[in-house]
Amino acid sequence: MKRIDYTGAIEKIRAYGITAFYRDSGIGGKMNFVYNLEHGGNMTMKSLDELCRFFSCGVEDLIGLQDVPEAEGSADKPDVQKTEGRPKLPDGPASEGAPKPLRRESAKQRRTA
Repeated sequence: MKRIDYTGAIEKIRAYGITAFYRDSGIGGKMNFVYNLEHGGNMTMKSLDELCRFFSCGVEDLIGLQDVPEAEGSADKPDVQKTEGRPKLPDGPASEGAPKPLRRESAKQRRTA
């Protein structure tokens, strides 16, 4: 399994200076942008494009792919089986023990009751 590695982006930002980067670039919006990248957060394509323009470099200079052991990579997401199309709903009335969905009464229904 592979995971996106933002080490290149983090190194470029640190070399530029984190405070100067936030002041000069306006990328990431908040001061926790670099922290999130360092701790496994994601980056939008817009931010990646802005970083490439700011540092005048290519995507391959900022991100890469990192091999992750299967056990570690599968812990991030629950095991979900892929199915084709939408799941089928059971035919007939709802099962006896299933809770009924909550519905709010409209103002007209309250007046007539």
